[in-house]
Amino acid sequence: MSDRQMPVRSQDAWFDSTGFGAGFRANAPLILPALPFGFVLGVAINESVVVSNWAGWASCIVLFAGSAQLAALGALDDGAGIVVTVLTVWMINARHIMYSAALAGRFNSIPRPVRLLGSYVLMDQAFAVTEPIDTAKPEPYRVSFLLGAGAFAWTFWQTYVLAGIFLGNVLPESWSLDFAVPLMFLGLMMLAINNSPGVIAAIVGGLIAVIGADWSSGLGLLVGVIAGMVAGGLADVVTSKEAGLAKETESAGTDR
Repeated sequence: MSDRQMPVRSQDAWFDSTGFGAGFRANAPLILPALPFGFVLGVAINESVVVSNWAGWASCIVLFAGSAQLAALGALDDGAGIVVTVLTVWMINARHIMYSAALAGRFNSIPRPVRLLGSYVLMDQAFAVTEPIDTAKPEPYRVSFLLGAGAFAWTFWQTYVLAGIFLGNVLPESWSLDFAVPLMFLGLMMLAINNSPGVIAAIVGGLIAVIGADWSSGLGLLVGVIAGMVAGGLADVVTSKEAGLAKETESAGTDR
């Protein structure tokens, strides 16, 4: 029997401190627009007639989805039932299914508990900075980058919401914070628009959302999101086919 020993894989081999730090720093510019958004949610929790302050803040930890939680608070305060509220949250958070699908194959060697933790912190900002990471980089770097970005957002988000709950009442009414939510998503959109399908999705979705701004129950925004996704997806299919044909033509020319 050989005296050579098989190498033992370290239990923390999935963690890369360099990737974690890079993700932490990459998410810093995106957290600034979330500051007023967190205040908006905190103020909404404070003013809610259904949800207490501590229950509302605790739900931030469990749900960790500001737009969905804001919609849920509005629905509950308007007298909506649990089923309607849950469906509202599900519809708003459905985009996270696409986030997960886009990153699903990038962490195959990472332990399941770590991937589950990554799915918990996979919110809009974390996805926006993680998705462009070069897939040639090692998986531990990539998953650590996601966790670093998520940890930064999670920490500051909880702080902002708590501050909104207890400090929102002292802000002058003239300090309207209604711009917070669209400002945050505008920043995310600017990061995502890096190719022609992204431009088409943004234009189509934005136009329909503006046209349907007066539709009831925010239906215009929902239809705009769906239309933008469909338009962007179709544009991506077309551009991918064109790129494939161009590559085939180039290969045929080279073979000659």
